[in-house]
Parts: sequence; C-alpha cells; structure tokens
Amino acid sequence: MRLILLTLLVFTGLFSSPVVARDIVVFAAASTIQVMRDIRTDRNDAGPDTIRVVYGSSGALARQIETGAPADIYFSANEKWVDHLTGRKFARADTRKTLFSNRIVLITATNNQTPNPFNPTTDFGPSLGRDGRFAIGNPQHVPAGIYGRQALTSLGIWSRFSHRTAQTQNVRLALALVQRGEAVLGIVYYTDAIQSSHVRIVTTFDGALHAPIKYEAVATGAANPAVARLLDYLGADAAAKLYRKHGFLVR
Repeated sequence: MRLILLTLLVFTGLFSSPVVARDIVVFAAASTIQVMRDIRTDRNDAGPDTIRVVYGSSGALARQIETGAPADIYFSANEKWVDHLTGRKFARADTRKTLFSNRIVLITATNNQTPNPFNPTTDFGPSLGRDGRFAIGNPQHVPAGIYGRQALTSLGIWSRFSHRTAQTQNVRLALALVQRGEAVLGIVYYTDAIQSSHVRIVTTFDGALHAPIKYEAVATGAANPAVARLLDYLGADAAAKLYRKHGFLVR
C-alpha cells in the first residue's frame, strides 16, 4: 500500500505543476487608468497573482523599459511604440495582442460657450479667442497628442494654431488643464472625457483624419506562466466587457 501511495505521489509531481503566485508589473497608458482599476480588482480578487500598475505616456513608458525598468507587460495606446520595443527585442512579438480602440475628441469646460454643431476648421480659432490655449499631449511621444496633431493637420489648421498649445506629458494632464480652466479647448480620448463632469465634448474627430487608435499589450520579459495568464485574460470576454463599460471600442 505504501509503495502504491508513493508511486501516485511521484506521478502526481511529474504531471502537475502548481500555480505559483507572483506580482505582475504592468506599464500602462494613462488613458487606461479607469479600466485597469477594474482589471486589477477582478484579477487580484480571483488570485493567485497580484497586479501592480505604473501609468504614464506610452512613449515615456517605452523609453523606461528600454533603459531597464522592471515591467512584465507593456500596455500601449499606440501600436508604433509596440513596434519600437519589439523591433529592439525589449518586448516579445509573439505575445502581442490588440485589445480595443478609441476615439479622440475636442473638449471644453462645461460652462464654456461654443458653436453647436462645432466645425473645427472655422470654429477652432474663434473659440480660443485672443489669448486662449488648447491642451494636448506632447505630440512627439504622447499618443493622444500624436493623433490630435494628425487630425488638425488633416483639417489644415495645425500650422495656424500649434503655437497656442499647452503640451502635457500624458493625456490625463491635458484633461486636467481644461477642467481647471487653464486651457479653453483640449484634445483627449473619448473615454477620458466621459469620466469627467467638468468638461463636455465639443466634437468627435473623424477616424479618417488620423492613424487608427489601437491599444496593444505585449510581454516585455522572458516567458512565465503568470504573465501568460494575465495576457490571456486581457484578450478574453470578461475583460472585453470591462473595456466596453469604459467606452472603448471592441471588435
């Protein structure tokens, strides 16, 4: 009997691998704060892994990963930054997942008066007035700023108003400037605008005016089961429900 029991234990050890809990560090675009809070709650409650999140501009986070920052997953609002990291072998292309998309909108404070409907080509300048500025993520590395510049360039007005920008290090800071009345207008994601009762959407930019806004997640280190579990979850229906809840577009 003891021999049989010992044999069963040996074979159980050979063919089962216990789930080892660990902390997973996610570097995530600032525009994912609300949805990542729900994801953290869902996954941390379910166990066994614990998710920690560092937020920032997708470009700034990518640069940190390049210089050795300890991230397990990179969650970007711009596919080009994922191209950047995978091309330089700082992220694993075989783990790359496109999760959802977004829209960019022009916002103003709720008490500001603007034309309705709003035509950016003719109404942008008069709405800014003589001294007003518009808030936008730094178009050199903040995805929302990149998309915003592309849209205004397509409309033929970027060159006229680029000197009136209040450029920020991430899209949430651009939202904050409009909320506080420090900028008359701002270009942010739709999903950020609907979270604030202090701003209203003036117009939604046609997606044809800028590159597609795709959010992608990718593993940045060696393969391990905990990271694989989270990436699988991010691509599953349970997570898609959370994306839709916060206004993201899911195919």
